Amino acid sequence: MDTNPDRRLPLDYLRTVVAVYRTGSFSAASRRLGISQPTVTNHIRLVEEHFGQALFARTATGVSPTPTGHEIVVQTVHHIDSVERVIRGSGAGDSSGRSVTLGGPREYVALHVLPALSRVRVGLPRIDVAFAESADLMSRLENGELDLVITTIRPRGPDITSWPLADEEFWLVGAPEFGLVGAPFSSVDAAPLIAYNGDLAIIRRYWNTVFESEPRFDPVMTIPDLQSIRAAAVAGIGITVLPSYLVADDVSAGRLARIDDVAEPPINTIFLAASSALIAARPRVAMLAQMLAHEVKR
Repeated sequence: MDTNPDRRLPLDYLRTVVAVYRTGSFSAASRRLGISQPTVTNHIRLVEEHFGQALFARTATGVSPTPTGHEIVVQTVHHIDSVERVIRGSGAGDSSGRSVTLGGPREYVALHVLPALSRVRVGLPRIDVAFAESADLMSRLENGELDLVITTIRPRGPDITSWPLADEEFWLVGAPEFGLVGAPFSSVDAAPLIAYNGDLAIIRRYWNTVFESEPRFDPVMTIPDLQSIRAAAVAGIGITVLPSYLVADDVSAGRLARIDDVAEPPINTIFLAASSALIAARPRVAMLAQMLAHEVKR
């Protein structure tokens, strides 16, 4: 690579190159670094002028590194990360006392993550918990807003480390008084539906997989909270599709009935995910991730 020896290259510019490389777009890098997108663009332009070659090529979904861009990142990323650790006070055993931010679905965190944490207690870092849907959680992880996330979206990419925690089954359930256990599909399809939202995403997947049909798009009630959907189903307002971990006790107690007890219901794999660089830089985050990966599976 030819360089301009008369111009010194600020560390912040290389930090921006690494952020663009890791996130795959200028806009995501600007959010991760907390700077404007024009500033990111200017940093990249100046580094390209320094080396006399393009670092990134535009794609349909963002940017991808050129061979020069890849070589620069490979040669500098460990040094950039080391400086970040010093600036953040996260080196030397991560003794800064910074909290670990953990995001996940409200119901899964309440029923599985918090009990797992209670089994350990001693030595845990301070944890700040955030609730959101998986797509939002993954976006906030990539932007550096969250340290760890629990998600049903399969994490991809070389910059993300992930651990499978569990497979959640989806059950079609309703109050026993509906009398739909073993009923024909026409009766099930005509029953009042309780949905998470108007898209019927969970219900549609169940109907497509089990009944090979599209559900009716007229739920009697939409509730953007799984625990409230469960309560509405127990109250006899309608039938619905929910994760098995949320309704297994109700089915065992007779408060709800599995309407279509299929041998292989639809499933989601639940993952724990983190930035690979963050795992390497902050031992407390790595420790909490390993603990959750071990304990939540119980």
